[in-house]
Amino acid sequence: VSQMIGLTFNVNAKKEKRENAMITLLKLTRWRNDAYEIFIKEVREDDEVICSSIRIVAGLCKNNVNRIKSTMIKVVLPWCLEMMNSTSTERVNASQYCLQNVLNTYSGMNDEPDSKPNEALCMLHKKEIDTILSCLLDKIKNETTTGIARDALIEFITRNIHYTALDWAKQLIKFGGLQTLMKVASQLKEYQHESLLDITSSTQTITSVCLAKIYENLYNDYAKKFFDIITDFFGDELDLTTVTSNVRAIVAMTTLTFGPFNVANTFITEDGLADMIVDFLIGTGNDLLIRKVICEFIYAVVTKYDTFNTFIRRGFTILQDLCHLAPNDSKDPDNSTDLDNSDNLDNSKDSHDSENLKDSIRIRAFVGICKMTKFTVLKDKLQAVLTFDKEQIGTWLKVCIRFLTNSQRDMRKWAVEGLSYLTLDLGVKDDLIQDQQAVQAIIEFAKTKSQSILYQVDILLVNLCSAYDKDDFIIERERFVNYFNFDKDHIRAKDDYVEERRRVLAEAGVTSALVSLAKTGSKNSKKLIARVFNAICSQQDLRKMVVQEGGTETLLSLALNGTDIGKIDATRALVYLALTTSPEVAFPGQIIMEVVQPISNLLNPERSINERCDALTALCNLASVNNMREHIFKTEYEKIELCMRDNNNLLKRTSIQLINNLVLCRDVAIQLVKQRSDQLFDLMNRSVKDDTDDHTKK
Repeated sequence: VSQMIGLTFNVNAKKEKRENAMITLLKLTRWRNDAYEIFIKEVREDDEVICSSIRIVAGLCKNNVNRIKSTMIKVVLPWCLEMMNSTSTERVNASQYCLQNVLNTYSGMNDEPDSKPNEALCMLHKKEIDTILSCLLDKIKNETTTGIARDALIEFITRNIHYTALDWAKQLIKFGGLQTLMKVASQLKEYQHESLLDITSSTQTITSVCLAKIYENLYNDYAKKFFDIITDFFGDELDLTTVTSNVRAIVAMTTLTFGPFNVANTFITEDGLADMIVDFLIGTGNDLLIRKVICEFIYAVVTKYDTFNTFIRRGFTILQDLCHLAPNDSKDPDNSTDLDNSDNLDNSKDSHDSENLKDSIRIRAFVGICKMTKFTVLKDKLQAVLTFDKEQIGTWLKVCIRFLTNSQRDMRKWAVEGLSYLTLDLGVKDDLIQDQQAVQAIIEFAKTKSQSILYQVDILLVNLCSAYDKDDFIIERERFVNYFNFDKDHIRAKDDYVEERRRVLAEAGVTSALVSLAKTGSKNSKKLIARVFNAICSQQDLRKMVVQEGGTETLLSLALNGTDIGKIDATRALVYLALTTSPEVAFPGQIIMEVVQPISNLLNPERSINERCDALTALCNLASVNNMREHIFKTEYEKIELCMRDNNNLLKRTSIQLINNLVLCRDVAIQLVKQRSDQLFDLMNRSVKDDTDDHTKK
């Protein structure tokens, strides 16, 4: 056993020898308890060895199924779950991949995105597949499981839940999985109570998605059972009437609101929920943490609803009371005014921590009120008009910047969203861009790939770059502007310092941030990212930075995929790069071929004359690379010819210049003579006419 262990975990040994040793070791663990114990002990000693061994097992599960299938459930599965329980992201990811290979072995799936399970195999291995799910649930509810491992396990269930042949949605109901997930959904890291589970800043979002996925795959009786289990959960928590149980209930409701909203809606619209929250708020006195939880719940409700209701009306009043539109902007927290004018604060002995918590409540309430401006009834019928003067804007800006540079990722999220509203004001844009630490924090936050705040980061960058579309203003921000009577034309107008702001962002690495943000699947986000790219590339001195930081490939992707407006903005940015940058540098390798198609789309008669001329000039520059001339001629000549026949002289002249460039390639010239001789005569006449016109003008 010791010999096999030594070979298995020797990272310098040949892969084939390590695999054979691992197979032997796995077989030994079936009948020798000491082998399994030594195996586990040895593996725990070194993270590099652990990840290496997990990958070996994952490969064996995928490529040597027959040799280790007998050990998968009794040895590989528990061992893999044990190894996953770590704070190392690399180790958790390796374990998650290994688990997927184990499941694929029994279900007939593979690594392809559209892979589906084999129903016959699923029936044959139903017991094993159910065992896998049961073990996952046991690990999720285990109090010793790390937060990052718990997130990975829930994500694993979410990823496989939609495969109907696995029947996991129904099995989760049968196995008590929904109760387990609701327990996770009710966790609050800052609130200490019995049976506290370790969670991360992403746990709530991940759990919301999982609950939504389960509900989507349940019908009839099972959908009713889902609702009944949720109802029982809230009933049990609220019946306890303790502060802790009420907090858990509100946190769970927030998670549910971002998940299966139809289920959450039933509880939110019930009579008495708003009263219960108000009573709870009053009854808990100075508990700042509870106020924070209530703020987040109201925010979640406002985010999901498009129509006004009683709960939102009461929620507006609660947020007003918590916000007061007068946050603490003092550098010395001891000199600030209390949120509730109380001398006694719970949950915090340190005054600095207390003030941070109070400001964190204020900023949540502020963002919630900003979101509520989408309900015009507040202003039109209830006359709930809030003042939003320069002094208050400046105060909010200071608070947002303070939290933006905070080490807590959760607080940076709220700061970014607050700034996405505040930066509609020109003064705020200029003040923010002068704070180097804040700018760097925005760039770094954009690279974190936090899905929960991705769209708000996009809006913030659009505001800072003044990358607005006259015909397509962001609807939610438009309502905010209307609510506070901001001047829309003033917001869209080109301001004196916009070029400087774009330069600061470009030098801070905004291209790298945009490349990271563009990996989203959201078309609306991609549209905003394309706008920012277009704004940056519109300044000639910034284009080199965009190319150097890998922006070209991302722009090509945005130009081919997304909304119509987004594709146009991305293509405009590509044209800017092609106009002033060497084609081989701006579009290396195969990219130079691929950009021709989106750029030529700007030759459409529906586009402006300037856009079409710029696109023709960009193609002309690309054609300076000899092998590009034939490619452009073959794929885009009809569009170029259409421009040549246009009534606009500038468009004609530019298209003729492009054709003159194309025929410098011998093969193109021959093809033009052979295939389009009639057009060649017409082209020569037009060229002569243009020269004559020029001579006459002179």
